[in-house]
Amino acid sequence: MGFLPASFAIPWSLQTPCLSCPVDEVHSKYDLYAVLLHIGSLGSGHYFCCIRSSPSTWHCINDSKVYRVSESDVLAQDAYLLFLCKATIVVLVFELNGGN
Repeated sequence: MGFLPASFAIPWSLQTPCLSCPVDEVHSKYDLYAVLLHIGSLGSGHYFCCIRSSPSTWHCINDSKVYRVSESDVLAQDAYLLFLCKATIVVLVFELNGGN
């Protein structure tokens, strides 16, 4: 069985349905935080990665080199593996009790 590469846009965030939740439940949301990249052929090559260290800052780590890259450069790459983390949703509830 051979390897079949697939092309698709790298998502910045991804929402998935909650299969065990009631219909009105919010879907789970995942944010992209790292991309593993491969250069070379299937039998040989070199791996390196890009990571998001803050909401708007990406770094590429390639052996002993670490350098800043733009988000658009990361999303334009041919990814080998995507790393996503579940987003935290904070809900604040305020109860109004007649101004007391």
